[in-house]
Amino acid sequence: LSMVSVERLWAAISATKYLVENISNCLPDYKIIVSCYEDIKNISVKNSKNVRFIKNSDPGTILIPPRSKPMNLKRQAETIISGCINSNEKFVMKIRSDLSIINKKKFIESIRKIENYFKLENPPRLITLNNGSLDIFSYYDMVFHFNDWFFVCSRERLLENCLKIKEINEKE
Repeated sequence: LSMVSVERLWAAISATKYLVENISNCLPDYKIIVSCYEDIKNISVKNSKNVRFIKNSDPGTILIPPRSKPMNLKRQAETIISGCINSNEKFVMKIRSDLSIINKKKFIESIRKIENYFKLENPPRLITLNNGSLDIFSYYDMVFHFNDWFFVCSRERLLENCLKIKEINEKE
């Protein structure tokens, strides 16, 4: 690994550790699964009674021209599938590991509202925060975007969709 890669990896691990600790403290009754790659070393998380780490083999990425932007659909699908398989919950929440919870009180209130939505007779299929899916500083070169920032849906539906994503030919 180059020095830049090592620094980025360390920054990603630090962000993940901070997020997991915050979610664990905000939602102590939730089961938290951190599904990551084998090459990511164990992250020491304070008060991690409700946190479980799952290591996955990395299927790698494909660089898409003209900017050699990495296409990580299969990487994301792999870790999400593993997390879903290792859960028995009806609904799951997927959060990108480099997000931060700025206002814990509002975060908890939002999660409680989401819980209530899923108790309705006709619950929503997907609740999502569509943040960061458009590259406003250059151009958007993906036909669609796998919204990986934050979403809540049924575990069964997420597993089904990620299995389909693994069938996509990323180069095409």
